[in-house]
Amino acid sequence: MKIEERREGPVVILSIEGRLDHAGSEIFDAHVTKLIAAGEQKLVVDFHRVGFVASMGIRALIKPYQALAPRGGKVAVANLGDSVRSIFQLAGIDQAVPIYESVDAAVAALA
Repeated sequence: MKIEERREGPVVILSIEGRLDHAGSEIFDAHVTKLIAAGEQKLVVDFHRVGFVASMGIRALIKPYQALAPRGGKVAVANLGDSVRSIFQLAGIDQAVPIYESVDAAVAALA
């Protein structure tokens, strides 16, 4: 799992590459936990280069939502492939973490 981080205004964009499986979710969780501890409130996760998400990966996305929502923070995802989008919708993730077609749309919604 590789994570590239950049910022657009108040929004941190995480472009992830690889599998969001058990090992990948641990890497992702550690990275996001540090961002939240540093005070970040708005996160967009770009799934353009992710082809597989396991249950641990879903949990890794719910955790930052649970940490940020009570403080007015937000998490969104963008560029989901069809199979990953289906997993998110079946698991109901899209009810808590909004899905956008592009990073630009997600950033505009969160900014």
